[in-house]
Amino acid sequence: MNQALRLKKILAVEVAREAGNLLCRLRKNLQVEEKGKWNWVTNADKQSEKLITESIKSFFPDDFIYGEEGGGANVEALQSLDQIWIVDPLDGTNNYVQGFNHFAVSIAYWDKGIPMIGVVFAPAMNELFVASRGDGTLCNYEPIRVSTREYLKDSFVGTGIPYESDAYGNINSDHIKNFLAQTHNLRCMGAATLDFANVALGRLDGFWEYGLAPWDVAAGILLVQEAGGMVTNFCGGQVDIFAGRIVASNRHIHSEMLEVLSLGKTGMMNG
Repeated sequence: MNQALRLKKILAVEVAREAGNLLCRLRKNLQVEEKGKWNWVTNADKQSEKLITESIKSFFPDDFIYGEEGGGANVEALQSLDQIWIVDPLDGTNNYVQGFNHFAVSIAYWDKGIPMIGVVFAPAMNELFVASRGDGTLCNYEPIRVSTREYLKDSFVGTGIPYESDAYGNINSDHIKNFLAQTHNLRCMGAATLDFANVALGRLDGFWEYGLAPWDVAAGILLVQEAGGMVTNFCGGQVDIFAGRIVASNRHIHSEMLEVLSLGKTGMMNG
């Protein structure tokens, strides 16, 4: 890893911690707005993104930043994923508002279409996940690996229910039914960045979801890959982080997951 990338990794970790601690403090005085049906944004989301953006810009003023709450980026940089930070200042906003501790800050750095740094910090659970290209994945500074379960029937898998339930709900409910019939159990915990982290850590053996945004997946992809796992689209091909459909696993059960996803009402959601 070159010096510039090493500095970016250090910065991402420090800023994720600062933003996470800010979220915990702001929880006592929440102001909640509705962006859409059950799609909330809080003063905490906005202040966390402001902290992250200003911190990155203070050290790397020429880098582009793309964030959930309006942190824009140069269009060309975004499309090419070239020297760009992709930020989710608060993943799991509904959990955060409702008093659940399953929420996180996610910071990723991509260069030339490749994820180079991924950091996910769950402050209420004090879990810090860090991955950098070629260096593996750490949880609280200890190396982690995906699980070794070989068969879907023995596996714990996760998914999420997107806000656009009218567009995706019927399709994913079909898949949920199929996975429940073919796995040991299924979890839906409401924060995609932590679903990726849990696959990397081996708590989950696999994860799939519709309707995800780039900031939901940009860090998590690298966490899973560097922990020995696999991440693809629903057809087993290369992930397009703008397409919103993703499958992550411990590798062993990946083909079985793809088979289950090929069943039911896939329609226009293939790929």
